Amino acid sequence: MGKRFAAWVLGVAIAVSMLDIGATYLALRRGVGTETNPVALAAMHSIGIVPTLAGGLVVRVSLVALLALIGTTGAYRIARHAASLMLAGVTMWWALIACNAVIVVSGVRA
Repeated sequence: MGKRFAAWVLGVAIAVSMLDIGATYLALRRGVGTETNPVALAAMHSIGIVPTLAGGLVVRVSLVALLALIGTTGAYRIARHAASLMLAGVTMWWALIACNAVIVVSGVRA
């Protein structure tokens, strides 16, 4: 994976993560959505919504930064390709999750 492409995908992954965090915060504050992850739900009850979401954002950014680093500078070609595929997959997954959170916040009914 080229460094320019890795930087672009990393930027998209971070932007989508921030969109998801913001939409999740709005959904939980407005009472139109619920958190289904039991670990995140327990953390939200013990330390609050904002610290839990901020911690999740730090973990997401760290994960995609590590995958981008491995994808561009990995010692083995198979490691670079695997990291690139994982980075692309994670970015697409988070984009779908962010779209779901935005739909919940906007109140669209099926």
